[in-house]
Amino acid sequence: MNRAAAEAVRFLQGEDEMARFVRERVRMDVNGMFWLKRDDALRLLELLEPFDAVILWGDVGRETADDIVCTYDNWHYEGSDPQKSLRRAREYIKSYLEDGVWFHIVWQDRIDRYKALRKEGCPSVQGK
Repeated sequence: MNRAAAEAVRFLQGEDEMARFVRERVRMDVNGMFWLKRDDALRLLELLEPFDAVILWGDVGRETADDIVCTYDNWHYEGSDPQKSLRRAREYIKSYLEDGVWFHIVWQDRIDRYKALRKEGCPSVQGK
């Protein structure tokens, strides 16, 4: 199992509402990426909002008979504003109207950003 798949499995074994939601609706592909249908992807964004998650990017996949294949359609956000990133992700997902489409969403939450800043030596988070 590759690193991404191992991390996805650890996340899916969590017991919070978001992990339970994803675990019940997720479909993992052969590369360990997990995919959500349109409505479930939008619900995941709602669940991420209280955590000040920044949605970094998302990929679009198309369902086949036995897997989900990446279409290479995607979006990304380069800022650090959680609300703007959520709005961008919602707009993209809602604009993609084809049937049989799944979404893979990558986010960074407040804790991840704090750890990254501390590791980079940002003075405002040192010693906290």
